[in-house]
Amino acid sequence: DTGGAGTVITEALVLQESGEDALEDVEVLVLRNRGLSGGFASGVAERLPRLAALSLSGNGLGALGPAFRGIDSLVELNLNFNGLGDAALADLGAAGAGLRRLFLSHNALRGTGWAAPLAELRTLCLYRNKIEGELPDVLAPLKRLRHLRDLDLGGNPCAAGPAYKHHVVTGLRRVATLDGDEVTALDRDLAAMFFSERRHEGGSGAGAAPAAGGGTGSRPGTAPSMA
Repeated sequence: DTGGAGTVITEALVLQESGEDALEDVEVLVLRNRGLSGGFASGVAERLPRLAALSLSGNGLGALGPAFRGIDSLVELNLNFNGLGDAALADLGAAGAGLRRLFLSHNALRGTGWAAPLAELRTLCLYRNKIEGELPDVLAPLKRLRHLRDLDLGGNPCAAGPAYKHHVVTGLRRVATLDGDEVTALDRDLAAMFFSERRHEGGSGAGAAPAAGGGTGSRPGTAPSMA
C-alpha cells in the first residue's frame, strides 16, 4: 500500500508515481492527497538530483523532516493544504536555495521570517494562513527576495486592514502581481497619495485608505502550476 495513512515517501512510491525506473531520473513528482505523515524516507531525497518540481499538497503534513534538506535541485514546490508552521520550513535547507515558485496556501504559518533565505523566489503563495502582525514587519523579510514578482498574502489577519495593498505595493516595489491582480501604476499612485496624506496628518498609515482592494476575499486568480 503506497497511499494509505501513515505513509512516508519511499523509493517505491517515487518510482511508481513518477513512472521512472531510477530515482536519479525523476524530474517531476506529484504526491497529492496521499495521506502522507512525513517527508522522505532515509536515503531517498539525496538520490533525486534532477527533481525540479514536487507537489505534496493536501497531505496534512506538519513537518517536512530533515531528509528534505538533501534535495538541492527544486525549482517548484507545492505544499498547499497541509499543516505546516514556521518552524517546519527550516527543513527546506538546501532544497530552498534554488526555488523559484513556492505554494503554501492553507497552512499554519504565522510569520514570514523563514522566507528570507529563499533568494531565488519569483512566486510565493501564502494565501489563507495565520500570518499576523504589523504589515511593515510582515513584509521586511520579503524585501530580501530581489526576484519576487508574484505574491499571494490575502486571507491572512495581516491583510485585513484597508491599507493592506498600499503597504505591499510601497514596501515590495518589485512585486508585479498581488493576490492574483496586476499591480498597476494607479495602485502605486494611490499608495503614494495615502502615505503622503498620513504623513501630512501625522498618522501612522493604519487608518482609512483610498480603495485598494481587500486581502480577505475569494481565493486569488493565480493558482499553482502544479496542483
